[in-house]
Amino acid sequence: MAVSAVPSPRELTPAEAALIPSRALPIGSQLSHLVQEFTHLSIQLFTLLSSSPTGSAAPTAPIYAALATVDDKLARLLVLHAEHQAHQARIDALVAQLGTLDTTWHASASTLRACTHALAPVVESGARDRAAIAAARTAQEREGALSPANLLAYARLLAPFTSAPPSSLLPAPGPGEDHGQAPGGGGGGGLKGVGATDPTGRTLPPGAIPPFPTEAVMRRGRLQFGREGLLQGLGETNEVG
Repeated sequence: MAVSAVPSPRELTPAEAALIPSRALPIGSQLSHLVQEFTHLSIQLFTLLSSSPTGSAAPTAPIYAALATVDDKLARLLVLHAEHQAHQARIDALVAQLGTLDTTWHASASTLRACTHALAPVVESGARDRAAIAAARTAQEREGALSPANLLAYARLLAPFTSAPPSSLLPAPGPGEDHGQAPGGGGGGGLKGVGATDPTGRTLPPGAIPPFPTEAVMRRGRLQFGREGLLQGLGETNEVG
């Protein structure tokens, strides 16, 4: 199994080495430079101590001062390295959270796409229905048919009355007459209840057949069976009110 080589830290220039510890420079390069400087000073100190004659004082003060400076820089650099490690841990946590959010987003997008495909037939059906309604409305307007506004106004006129059909106002057929005979036909007489008023307050002219039961007809309880109708003998049919 091949192991990839770890790249060695780059060498710092003298100007960069003077800035240690620095947040702008690589931590590895700064640590490597301080370790090399500490090793170089240690070798100098041991060489000086081993080569000095017995009983003579070697000039080691400058080396000790340099070692103290290196130790101080190394301590501050380690504090900076700990801060970098904390920041890196925070970055790793955010990257992991971003991965979770990305997975959730992809799942939501897949669900939305599936719902869109499932609703596509409903949307297409609604579009066809709207197109058919628009075409029918255009055809009605072109042919002068009843508009929705007029139809609603007509429905409001019918609202105060029952659902009795217009044929309820036809005269009761006599013996031998057909129920489908036109009003005013032979033997049928005129319209019963003429003189009653429609919802607009106008007096109905003789022979008029409004498309709704009049108030007088409703008071007599007359529906499609005539004044006596099929309820004959089952109770009184006097006018109400």
